[in-house]
Amino acid sequence: MLFEFNVEPTGKSYRTLLQMCVETNDHFELTSYNDCKDIYTTRYHQVMTALAPDLISTKAGHANALNTMGGWHALVLHRYQANSVTIRVLKQATTSLYDWGRYARDKLPDDLTFYQAGVPTLMVLGHEEYACMRVQTKKDLKRLLAIPDIKLSPREDWLTD
Repeated sequence: MLFEFNVEPTGKSYRTLLQMCVETNDHFELTSYNDCKDIYTTRYHQVMTALAPDLISTKAGHANALNTMGGWHALVLHRYQANSVTIRVLKQATTSLYDWGRYARDKLPDDLTFYQAGVPTLMVLGHEEYACMRVQTKKDLKRLLAIPDIKLSPREDWLTD
């Protein structure tokens, strides 16, 4: 079942959500948009450098889990192992889920997306202040709903399971 976040997870909710993701997913992706190169500065490079030892692959394209750019914008998908080291980097980089793509003077990488066995679970479009999460088991749903200050709405009409 797919759920949309009604309120941005921040602080403890953000950290708890990421901890759940690292425990239930095998990898995650961050996106770099070619037209954002001028605003990817210090924080972007610090995060990408810290994650580099756990990089699985890099792939150029025009789409990620939530965003299809057509042919007019190019992007690069950076795939990383989900583990205790990488999750620490994501937790230390920011305390706000939408910062993964939010326009800022010193921008982080975009569109954090976690995957389990090739299926996207947590999907973030920070510049749209949008995130959704696909929950695959009742146990995971119960755990998600137990995170303080998490507000969700079901979205059965959008991505089919």
